[in-house]
Amino acid sequence: MLKYWVVLICLAAFLGAGCSTMGEVTGKTVKGVENAASDFKQGYRKGKTN
Repeated sequence: MLKYWVVLICLAAFLGAGCSTMGEVTGKTVKGVENAASDFKQGYRKGKTN
């Protein structure tokens, strides 16, 4: 019985770490897309005023 609890706890810790990593990668990707959209808007404004 104790062996099953240890396996469950290890599995939960492993999956929790995986979810954290996926969340971090997703956050960086979204940040990059948001920055690209902002850069595009700034470039558009510069091009429009010239």
